[in-house]
Amino acid sequence: MPHINLIYSFTTEKIFDNIKAQLKPVVNRKTPFQIVFDLSSFDYFRQRDDQCAFHLRPKISTDAVELQKVIKNQLSNLIKNKRVFEAHLTLGQTTVSNISDVLDEIKARWTTIEFTVDRVYMISRENHPENLFTIKNEILLLDQEKDSLPLALVIPVKSATLNYLCIILLNQVSSRVLHIFENTSFQPCKSFRIILNDYENGPVDADLHSKIESIQKFILDFDSNSVGFDPTTSCLFLKPTDTELIAVEGNIGSGKSSVLAHLANSSLCDVVAEPIDSWTNLNGHNILAMLYDDPQRWGFAFQANAQMTLAKLHAQPTKAPVKVMERSIYSARHCFVENLYRSKTLQGVEYEILKDWFQLLISNGSCHLDLIIYLRATPETCLQRIHARNRSEEESISLDYLQKLHECHEEWLINRHNTNLSIPILVVDANQTKERVYNDTNTHVENLVSY
Repeated sequence: MPHINLIYSFTTEKIFDNIKAQLKPVVNRKTPFQIVFDLSSFDYFRQRDDQCAFHLRPKISTDAVELQKVIKNQLSNLIKNKRVFEAHLTLGQTTVSNISDVLDEIKARWTTIEFTVDRVYMISRENHPENLFTIKNEILLLDQEKDSLPLALVIPVKSATLNYLCIILLNQVSSRVLHIFENTSFQPCKSFRIILNDYENGPVDADLHSKIESIQKFILDFDSNSVGFDPTTSCLFLKPTDTELIAVEGNIGSGKSSVLAHLANSSLCDVVAEPIDSWTNLNGHNILAMLYDDPQRWGFAFQANAQMTLAKLHAQPTKAPVKVMERSIYSARHCFVENLYRSKTLQGVEYEILKDWFQLLISNGSCHLDLIIYLRATPETCLQRIHARNRSEEESISLDYLQKLHECHEEWLINRHNTNLSIPILVVDANQTKERVYNDTNTHVENLVSY
């Protein structure tokens, strides 16, 4: 059954009727809309090893995102997974090495598809002998008649038999939580745990074990806003109140400053710009200009200072739901330090010192990220924008330098080469108009907050 996933993962079939009753008031108020799949809709994401899944995304996703948002807000107590999830139609799987050829072959025969979305289906494959999806419920948009146009969007569900990956609290922490239940009718759990995700029965694979063991220690905060109640299970729960932290990454001139200036207009975001002022006036020294003028002499000093100032911005407190940084300590290490070393501007011992300095700065968990937005632009586009903004520190930047930085970004964020990076990445085509870039980034910031 071809379908556009709207929410994943969701819930079991036994409470579908309750979910429909919760969704109907908000979904009925949404107006039917059109979805278009054209050549620009093709995309893919990496899976394990060399595998990837390719899919279609709506050409203009605003209406689908709005529908997705109202559903997630209505069912916030049920949706456990906080990762960013885009509405898409899965086409198939292949290897990363073959994906370009596969997409080229499909695009050569592709014709644009357009259809109307007028309802949401709830589908399930529970108890199906061939593990196939079947329709269990439907909710119409804007109270339409049953004989209206064909459906497009669905809510997939998982198997009823689930296990949970969770953090078990120490006894001294659990004893403090027990005070919540004093003089109440609630029965506390036998062991308190923080559920991270659910999965179907089966062993946890070695790759997941390895990733869990590599996680640095971190801190969770709980306050009065953490308390929640799930009416479908009659469970009281606590949610961490941590701010979501996003880094906007990309080459010099890819449009990071413009995106941050746009996001600064949102009440959801606390925007933290790259500390250019600190780099252009370190007790009277413009170390950014010094770096560009003589990278052999000042490369090590600048990168040591850059990592320190970026680490301070990571740890800087905020009261907004989302903190958005222009670049991060991770790009300083994996792109700029790496490029200086490859160009033999850094000596081997300087490179090793900066790597150790980076590991020390991230070791206490204060430099974590919840999402990286990669503004992916060609070096040629970046150079045009650099010339247009005419910053004095950037006069010596060449196309060759931008190409090398582009390669570092691609290896780090697309190929994930030698980085052990487990942070979710949203890739945005930054060659397109500002309005399209703004729309893409706005959508995902709102999605992250609504989970």
